[in-house]
Amino acid sequence: MNFSFLTIITILLLISVASMLFYILNAAYASKYVKKSYAIVNFSKNDVTAIMPVYSEDPQHLYESLSSLANQVSNIIVVVDGNSEDYNTLQSIPNVILLKNGAHMGKRESIAKGMSEVNTKFTLLIDADAILEDGGVRKLLNNFTADVGGVGANVGVILQNENKISYASEFIERSKETIMRAMSIHGSVSLLDGACAMYRTELIRDHILSAEFRNLRINGNIPYEGGGDDSELTSLIIRKGYLATKDFDVIVYVNAKRTVKAFSKQLVRWTRNSWRSLFANFKNGTAKKAGNFYQLEMIMTFAMPILFALALAIRSIFYLHILFHSGTYDILATMMSIERFSILDFKRPLNALTSIMGSGGSFIFLAVAMNNVKKDRIKIIIFGAMASFLIFLASLYSLITYFKVSKTSIEMPESNVKLSQSGQNI
Repeated sequence: MNFSFLTIITILLLISVASMLFYILNAAYASKYVKKSYAIVNFSKNDVTAIMPVYSEDPQHLYESLSSLANQVSNIIVVVDGNSEDYNTLQSIPNVILLKNGAHMGKRESIAKGMSEVNTKFTLLIDADAILEDGGVRKLLNNFTADVGGVGANVGVILQNENKISYASEFIERSKETIMRAMSIHGSVSLLDGACAMYRTELIRDHILSAEFRNLRINGNIPYEGGGDDSELTSLIIRKGYLATKDFDVIVYVNAKRTVKAFSKQLVRWTRNSWRSLFANFKNGTAKKAGNFYQLEMIMTFAMPILFALALAIRSIFYLHILFHSGTYDILATMMSIERFSILDFKRPLNALTSIMGSGGSFIFLAVAMNNVKKDRIKIIIFGAMASFLIFLASLYSLITYFKVSKTSIEMPESNVKLSQSGQNI
């Protein structure tokens, strides 16, 4: 075994060790998570106002979301991002307060407009296509002990056989759930998902109404329209000395994207916001405030795609070197020969360890994540494996194009969606 080959194997081994530790640590701590025993708190639905930003939303999804909230909160403030009259019938629905931005101004401005009307102790931020299970608000409220500032619901994807992307999305959510369960053991989680999260109003009101939140700038003075409001509010809660936690027993159901293009754009948006959140959390002191495990989790989560890319690059160079020196020029045969040699040649233990450790931890993590899946596990794993590669590509692309400003929300045309009379029956 010459020096160059030993160096390559050693680097790959170190990457495999880091990967294994990341997956096994998360799997182990997630398995220790104990179902919450709710505290007795003197809060009721009259203490909660929901804010629901709406833009170009499918009417059926909107009706279902409003129906799920109708009897759970005091008021639902629906903020239409624009001046469309298509949503005027919402005013006839009990407990709904309809507001309009007047022009298309983005989700942050919609949230701020809704917040200006909130006068309750708690604020529930919920997406227009999110369906909160019955009793969900009550359960979220019961998490608010004195040290808790925000509580997120657990996101579940509505599985549709005709939409394979729904299985991939569910795989992503269950993987995120496993990491969040592990973080919960040590304190705060890194994200209260924007699909549905409840906050103490006093902790977030001033920030949401501020120009800093409403007109976010990055890289100096560049307007940013890519979202990330949920991670920003989660960070705010932690910096103010409160816990940001999740109730994994409260499910909010969402619909998956229906095309690969839309799904890919969603992944890029999510990963770009995640990179921005990572840098911001270490810069503004959130990570330090949240503790050592939070910092380790953040670093390792974002290091994984970089380490994987490095391992892929090293292996590719190695394959090409062997290929052009073997004289066969058969790429597939060369790769299979090398991998079989690496796994089976136990006389060179570094080879075997590199291959086994690289996949062993991920299989353990997968087993724990899939333990929270009730049905269609095989489909979720198959399409989730495909989605994992897309996430890897999206994460690298998002890092490379980190300072790119998304104008998508500004360029989108006004919705022509018409509400039917069924909206009056909610």
